[in-house]
Amino acid sequence: MVVFSQAVYAEGKYKCSENRQVYPDPRSMDQFKRGEWELRCLKCGGMIKVQPTDESRVNPANSFGISKYSQELISLTLGKGYTNHLPEVFNRARSKTVSL
Repeated sequence: MVVFSQAVYAEGKYKCSENRQVYPDPRSMDQFKRGEWELRCLKCGGMIKVQPTDESRVNPANSFGISKYSQELISLTLGKGYTNHLPEVFNRARSKTVSL
């Protein structure tokens, strides 16, 4: 069993006021210095609302997230190569089991 990290999603999925799905970058240091904590749409500048994060896009924002995603890919690839020995693996949605 391999446990995956939400770090591979960074801020996750949001929806902007113009009804677009956005995956924002991490807040900048300048934004923190201005005391602006809320994320904004990079295209329209409007406020964005958090949405349930699915597995359609990963966006690791730092070396930890990149390393966790790499571990995930390695584990799933090796698992496929050992289908006779490892009949199932867990995917990122902790509650789902995937047969190989």
